[in-house]
Amino acid sequence: GELTAERVYACLGIAGERKCGELMGYIAAHDTRKALELFNRLYAEGKDLGALLDELACLTRDLLVLKTAGNAGITMLSGVASDQETLALGKTFGSGELVRMMERIEETTAAFTRSSSRRMDAELCLVELCQPELNTDVTALNARLTRLEEQWKTGAVAAPQKAAKPAAPAEDEELPPPPDDGDAPPEEGETPAPKPQNDAPAGFWLELCGGVRKELKPPVTGFFAGTANAPVQGVLTGDRLELQCTNAFTAQMLDKPEILEVVSRKAGAMLGRPAQAIVVDLSAKPKGNPRMEQLMRFGREHADIVKIKE
Repeated sequence: GELTAERVYACLGIAGERKCGELMGYIAAHDTRKALELFNRLYAEGKDLGALLDELACLTRDLLVLKTAGNAGITMLSGVASDQETLALGKTFGSGELVRMMERIEETTAAFTRSSSRRMDAELCLVELCQPELNTDVTALNARLTRLEEQWKTGAVAAPQKAAKPAAPAEDEELPPPPDDGDAPPEEGETPAPKPQNDAPAGFWLELCGGVRKELKPPVTGFFAGTANAPVQGVLTGDRLELQCTNAFTAQMLDKPEILEVVSRKAGAMLGRPAQAIVVDLSAKPKGNPRMEQLMRFGREHADIVKIKE
């Protein structure tokens, strides 16, 4: 067959320019799911993880050069991505972010020589690049502040505009009659799924995340951020604490006896009663009948009067 650049890239085990730029685009958009999907596809096609991270580091360096040198830095680009693509990506990052990303990629690459799972290390690196809020160190906070400052300077962050008032109808315009009971839509058979019950007191999950982070070690501590968009959220039902993970990678990292023991112990100390922490993968959990789930929950809470056969 015809010898193309993509075939050469596949044989050498490296990602082509288009793939590296596409992956950096997902990082800029903070789209963790698409970034991991592209990474897994490249890994399945035989891409070398070290070469992939080297390309990301080169592209990060190019973006940093454009940030500091402006258009004059085009002559200093490495060529990992096209000039147009690099210029477009440069507008989405702050200088502090690029420095943090470069340091994180270099740390992961340097640790490959003593790593037992290069794939997991690279996946964790991508997760932290896509979700900088997982890190609360000074470098990460400075990177986020730098991005906000640059967005304000360029006007990328605009104040929300008030909704325009609807124009008043003309006097001679014929208006439709007001709706009555007969115009109401028919009632649907199913009601919307209720929000999961959470018996936790106010501030429980945020305080628990702080306690867990003091005892566990990185990289696990990064998942317990306590923010609304963190990859794991805690939902307490009775003595059962569900660690609801947004993706399978987070669930795999947390579903370990030593981690669950720490979370259970910390939660029990805060509640004043024993608590059992379990991991729930929301991406793999099938959507059941909400009424049946409510009935099953009622049966578990009133085991003295209801006996459920599993």
